[in-house]
Amino acid sequence: MNRTVHYPRITNAILLVVLLLSLQLAIGIVLVLTRIDQLSVTLGITNLLAFGVVISIALKKTKTSIKSIIEFRKFSLLLSITIVITCVGLSIVLSEIDNLFRSLLPITDLWANLFGNLFDTDDIIGSFILLVIIAPLTEELLFRRVILDGFLRNYRTLVAIIVASILFGIMQSIFSPARRREPLVGILLR
Repeated sequence: MNRTVHYPRITNAILLVVLLLSLQLAIGIVLVLTRIDQLSVTLGITNLLAFGVVISIALKKTKTSIKSIIEFRKFSLLLSITIVITCVGLSIVLSEIDNLFRSLLPITDLWANLFGNLFDTDDIIGSFILLVIIAPLTEELLFRRVILDGFLRNYRTLVAIIVASILFGIMQSIFSPARRREPLVGILLR
């Protein structure tokens, strides 16, 4: 009984995440050394390049095009309203969970200042582009359209969702010490 194996499997996905994190670190170091003053620009370029390389490798392995993983569905007003209400409710719950984690595991001033700069009003447009467009788009393409789709073809649905979520949570917590105390929240957000 020959069963078709689709890319990526769990070990492939782990390697993709390790490559992504390595590229983010290497590109980030190079960009910091070039003395770009805007943190959001540095992080945006780093994110686009690192995710771009990893997604390109995955697309080459799966023999698919970028067009096939970017699909737009019909807009539903009712679904959008439901999503907004859910997000507002979740933001309240997650804020309380964050308060609990902050009381148990406070972050250092260094990390608070570093990540506080992402929301700095001096570069509000760059921060908006990074946090609302670049990061979600690149993360969704890799984790949902490449990794999760491959897992769903190879594993049971529950296993695929759990493992993809764990990888997403790990990726979110590695370079974000402010999030390191809440990887479960990163996994739940997936």
